[in-house]
Amino acid sequence: MNKDLETLYERAVEDASFRQEFVDSLNLGEMRKYISKLVVKRRQRRNWAMMCLNPILGLRRGVKMIIYPLAFSKEFHPNAHDFLSSLRDHEGHHMFQGAYGAVTARNGEIDAWENTLKNLSSKNSPRYRKRVKKSLDYYKYK
Repeated sequence: MNKDLETLYERAVEDASFRQEFVDSLNLGEMRKYISKLVVKRRQRRNWAMMCLNPILGLRRGVKMIIYPLAFSKEFHPNAHDFLSSLRDHEGHHMFQGAYGAVTARNGEIDAWENTLKNLSSKNSPRYRKRVKKSLDYYKYK
């Protein structure tokens, strides 16, 4: 796809039938070769936007990444760069955590949110930046 990333994201937000195609078109760099499946779900589960399944099995077998409808909410990810940050910098980090050593759920979240915070750029929305910082504080101080 050679359309602008933001335009494609807007279409995925509006058109659920386009979401899998959008996700399949994303440039995930090195991360892509370690993903066995990248699945967009039509039904929401809890309050999750995305999740990484089976990272403990390691990168040899591949990891299943699941993306829920919440991930396509403008409240959750105001722009395409926020969506990519959640996928690459947060869930992608979980993928490598599982492959290179077991971590507790709480410490794994702290580490993943710290990685997400470290990788924020001027392309990320103020709302997303605030949510990342708030999430990190939640796990650090709960």
